[in-house]
Amino acid sequence: MLRQRSRELRALSAQKAATFRARQEGTRHRVLTLGRNGTTASGRAWTAAITGNYMRVRVEGTWPRNAWLDVRLEAPPAGESCTELHARRTDAPGTRLPAA
Repeated sequence: MLRQRSRELRALSAQKAATFRARQEGTRHRVLTLGRNGTTASGRAWTAAITGNYMRVRVEGTWPRNAWLDVRLEAPPAGESCTELHARRTDAPGTRLPAA
């Protein structure tokens, strides 16, 4: 009984997290880069970042740690399964943003 209830709670949590992420698509956020980088399955570079409401996102491109960026959140590209939303920078390149 306990294992079944735990399974149900994990499934509910995963469903609510996916719904929340889907509602965030298209919104703009200011993110702080975390200094963890990687590449997507299609070979595009990304940098891990965190939003003001503690969502982890992958910002397109390679950015230094502790950089503030204005981004627009997007769904992961087709064919890439990821629990983190992707983000595209919306401020002008080279613009220094004040610390929040």
